[in-house]
Amino acid sequence: MQIRMTPTESTLRDLIRRLADAQRSAALTQAEIASRARLDPSQVSKIMAGRFKRFGTGVVQVCKTLGVALEGDGRLVDEADPEWARLETSMRRAWDRTPEGADRLARILDAVADLRGAPDVPDAERA
Repeated sequence: MQIRMTPTESTLRDLIRRLADAQRSAALTQAEIASRARLDPSQVSKIMAGRFKRFGTGVVQVCKTLGVALEGDGRLVDEADPEWARLETSMRRAWDRTPEGADRLARILDAVADLRGAPDVPDAERA
């Protein structure tokens, strides 16, 4: 799947609809999305309203936070990977659905990555 950096009108309309659907399904406020995506709430507001011209980092982070693909069938590529699905299931079981719980799990996973010697990933690349 090729992702265009500048969305067409139909792609933009479709993405806005899918983001709104995902937000409703997750029962998250825009402020909660902003916190999880590590973005300013005003940036999330603009993205959710479709006020952007390119698929920049902020748009990608909101999509990842809500589990929405930029284009295509709406499914993130990682969802097709059985190992990722197993890991995601375990993380969801361990998470208490609070921002603090998410931070704790992220710190635990970062500690495991540090023990393995995995390179740091900048916050902008995290979901």
